[in-house]
Amino acid sequence: MAIQLSQSDYWELIIENDSNWQLYDPADDLDWIGTYPAKLGQGHIRGIQLQAGLTLDIANYQLRDDLSLQSIDREHPIEFTFHLLGGARQEQFREIHAGMYGFFGSGMAPGSRGMNLANQPTQWVSVHMEPVLLHSFVGIRSEEIPPEFEHLIRRSDQESYSRYGTTPLAMQAVVQQIFAVSLLGDNQARFSRKQSAGVVGTVPRRGANHPRRQRSRPFAQTRRY
Repeated sequence: MAIQLSQSDYWELIIENDSNWQLYDPADDLDWIGTYPAKLGQGHIRGIQLQAGLTLDIANYQLRDDLSLQSIDREHPIEFTFHLLGGARQEQFREIHAGMYGFFGSGMAPGSRGMNLANQPTQWVSVHMEPVLLHSFVGIRSEEIPPEFEHLIRRSDQESYSRYGTTPLAMQAVVQQIFAVSLLGDNQARFSRKQSAGVVGTVPRRGANHPRRQRSRPFAQTRRY
């Protein structure tokens, strides 16, 4: 039988026990790794604050039981999530599986229910960016957002842009590298930071053709799923 939780209760389980968390790099208090809650499964999640307003989360875990998560309408930053292994079903969208990406603009993320599937490894890489950083990452020099990026920045009372698709092979290779080096030594963290910035640099433009330092842990609890 599936475990049912609200999204907020789920993230409370993830971060509630400080003893489950440690600095991945003792010299970097914005890079944390934690054990996945034993109540739900086993594995780990790592979170890196790349800079103010930009975070990278990397997950590798396996659920003991299917997990049903209910979210509510909430304010949301810009998000890229890439699924490497595992699957989920979203009531408002589709079945999500390995090799897919989800891309979301800022604004209001609508509440929904999703089912995360057990008895298979789950691996994903997710980047969250505050809208104010969009200018620098896509090379916009003026204060105004060009029309091709307007869909990515919406008010908190406007439903945010969303797009799902198959991750292009070249991007899959980059994401696999980010995931792999996240499990290695401290010096590899710099590689993850550089590659993550490259991922953000691929922000989809409207009208373009796309293939189908504080102690707080830098996790983005506003994840879409």
